[in-house]
Amino acid sequence: MLSLNSRSRSLLLAARVRTYASATPTHMVFEGKLLTEPNTPLGPPIPEEPVKKASEEPVKAAEPIKSTKSDKKSHTFRNLFVSTFLLGSLFYAGGAYYSLQNDTVHDLFVDHVPLGASLMDLILNRRFNQSFNSISAVTASKSSKEKPTSGLESVSIPRSGATWKAVDEPVDPGAVNIIKPGPHLSAKPKAAKLPLIETPKGADAAVTKSIATLNEFITSINKSKQTSEHIEKISKQLTQLAASISDIKNSVAQELNRKVQEAVSQADSVVDHTSAEFTQAVEAQKAKWTKTFHEEQQRLAASYNERLKNEIEAANKVILTHASNQLLAVNTEREKKFADEVRARVEAERNGRLANLEQLAASLEQVQQLTIEADKAISEADAAAKLHIAIGRLRTALQSEKPVALRPYIEAIRAAAHDDPLLLAAIDSIPRDVYDLGVLTRQQLAARFHLLEPEIKDASLLPPNAGIAGHIGSLIFSKLLWSKTSSATGDDVGAVMARANEALANGNIVDAVAEVNTLQGWPKRLAHDWLVQGRNRSEVEFLVELIAEEGKLYGV
Repeated sequence: MLSLNSRSRSLLLAARVRTYASATPTHMVFEGKLLTEPNTPLGPPIPEEPVKKASEEPVKAAEPIKSTKSDKKSHTFRNLFVSTFLLGSLFYAGGAYYSLQNDTVHDLFVDHVPLGASLMDLILNRRFNQSFNSISAVTASKSSKEKPTSGLESVSIPRSGATWKAVDEPVDPGAVNIIKPGPHLSAKPKAAKLPLIETPKGADAAVTKSIATLNEFITSINKSKQTSEHIEKISKQLTQLAASISDIKNSVAQELNRKVQEAVSQADSVVDHTSAEFTQAVEAQKAKWTKTFHEEQQRLAASYNERLKNEIEAANKVILTHASNQLLAVNTEREKKFADEVRARVEAERNGRLANLEQLAASLEQVQQLTIEADKAISEADAAAKLHIAIGRLRTALQSEKPVALRPYIEAIRAAAHDDPLLLAAIDSIPRDVYDLGVLTRQQLAARFHLLEPEIKDASLLPPNAGIAGHIGSLIFSKLLWSKTSSATGDDVGAVMARANEALANGNIVDAVAEVNTLQGWPKRLAHDWLVQGRNRSEVEFLVELIAEEGKLYGV
């Protein structure tokens, strides 16, 4: 956030500095010479040449271009390279331009476009250097204005021809002028015409007015024969023009400084606002972390208390269990002693009223054994009944119209099977993904197969490593194939699909999966998902039948 704001402020400041710096007039043209600012180095003097009007030179007609022999080569690689280069340049130029306008586009361009970050760094560095140079130029011009000299002092107007200075030598009053005036002996030289001053583009109104006045004076000088007064007037106008330019530059520099100060103050206010927001965000995050710390502390305390409570309850249970075991051992020992005592008394009275006690005890043991066997048979019968009921429910779930999660039914069979190794092995062989997702019904498998059948036929003519042309050719020529009946023989795709359709129509998923599994290449790849679902259905049905057959023998 802070980096984006600082970059935006620097770009805004650079743009404003360039805008106000470009508004300052830096040069003007007078008598075909370039008048520069004091801090601008002057180049070599431009030789004076007579200014020719555009109308004096005849316009020559453009010579027809001789047609050369056209190159018959197509230059495909060169055209492709040039087009790619132009499109890439246009893309990078547009991306860089919009990145400078929008921060979101800038982030996307830098993150996802190759060499985007390097390009943006180069552009931003170049713009920063230009802004720095503009600010340096403005500072240099401001310092040069404080000097007492003016830029016009370095420009001098050369004088040519005769001067107006009077001759100091005395003249003999008796001398006679023997030279007669004539057109060929005229002492008046042909006056040289002064060139007009060109008005620079974007010049100030006062500068334009002064240049227009100077052009009027120059025109009048060119038409008149005496130029002394006009030259003095031109000097005055040049002095006024220099003062006007100096005032304009001072006002523009002051306005530029004011705008720069405003931009700096705005940037400072933005920085202060951003700092306040960052401080608020830090305080909010600190409060959030403090709250989270207290909540986590309370949660850990509650967790520790709960754990301590559970450990105390477990210790109590262990103590109670140990006490119960000790009581049970005492009772067992007491019963053993009681049995020994009874046995001793029985032995003592064996020849008396308890002579048949051993026979009675043997009969009692037989009755107890029969009772245990009967209970075991009843338990096995109950378990077998529960197993058959669970198997029936699983079959009903498989015959439902929608896929049903099989976990409850499988767990019920597992609970009823107890320790039967065959039943447990069959249950463990059921795929784990059908526990919660179930399997597709026969109708769903048939419907998906009918939807997949056109795609398999379209890909039936594809070679193993087909390209784009192979795919297009297979798609076209597969339309010419005709459908085969269910009694078709062979290993081609049409016969396999016909036999698979017949098996699905009869509800035989196993045969349908076996037929589709014989496909090769692209058709088998397209039917991979269907084969997985069909195999799951076939495996579950087979294992359910195996469990049902084993359940018939369970408890026998």
